[in-house]
Amino acid sequence: MSSFQRGVNVATLNDPFVLLKCTEGTYYSDSQYPIWYSQAKQAGKLLVAYHFISGEDPGAQAAHLAAHILDKSLPVMIDWEPEGSFKPTLPQLFRLADAINAAGMRVRLAYVPRWFWSAQGSGDLTPLSQRGIGVVSSAYPGRSGQAPAAGYASAGGDSGVGWQPYGGVTPVLWQYTDAASEQQSLDFNAFRGTIDQLAALLGGSAQNVGGDVNLTDTVTISPGFAARYPSTGPDGFTANAQVNVATLLEGAAIRAVNNEHTLDSVSQKLDALLNRAPVDTNALANQIVLAIGQHLAVNVDAQAVAVAVQAQLAQALGGHGVG
Repeated sequence: MSSFQRGVNVATLNDPFVLLKCTEGTYYSDSQYPIWYSQAKQAGKLLVAYHFISGEDPGAQAAHLAAHILDKSLPVMIDWEPEGSFKPTLPQLFRLADAINAAGMRVRLAYVPRWFWSAQGSGDLTPLSQRGIGVVSSAYPGRSGQAPAAGYASAGGDSGVGWQPYGGVTPVLWQYTDAASEQQSLDFNAFRGTIDQLAALLGGSAQNVGGDVNLTDTVTISPGFAARYPSTGPDGFTANAQVNVATLLEGAAIRAVNNEHTLDSVSQKLDALLNRAPVDTNALANQIVLAIGQHLAVNVDAQAVAVAVQAQLAQALGGHGVG
């Protein structure tokens, strides 16, 4: 969808995935994209942002997309179509894909209408699959304004013409109509598989679009979560990293064990100190807060917390230390 379909509420569409126009060339950003992006995220839909190719510098186009995509971990689709007198070539498509990937985003799809591909000389599309990019075909056997499911069935369903290979690849999505009716007239695409399989194909950027959570489901680490647990390995993550639920749970379990060890160690130190001197409980509470607070904003190191608490308590107790 693009701003031509303004007025659609993405959150209430029946469809589990949406492809939203974000940018075109270096000169245009879609005004509806931020609205639909928010609606799709809130509704837990699998979201693909697409960029319409121009003849401008690929790096400049990639920078323009990066400035408007809102989340660089989203899968990206390049829309490879003519615009006015401009007729993009396949080498231009490949160079743009490389530039977008180099800018820290992930091109997963390329909309390559078969009619335009034929008009451009029916070139080899395997460089797309070699880059991990799936082809989206288009063929509209029926344009009757039917509901999406009925329109797909009447277009041939899973055996329809849009699934036929070309350029050495088989399409992963088929845009089977530009006039199905849901809220208003919309383009619709089909995928021969489950929504979870599509999420995996696109790099696992989906939220819990499949309903139940499986250990193999993939989630995106938020910047806030990464800031709290920044270490590498199973006990920490980087922002926008793609991890499956099992790995996330493993990290949570490790942190829980570390926290338990921390509490045991602090408890032992407190027992030792409290047995040695009278204690001002208000001062003690303040010192404990100061000692622990600086450590809980990052991954917890049990020994570091215990030493810090010991030092603060020793100061509060008049310089008495514990070995």
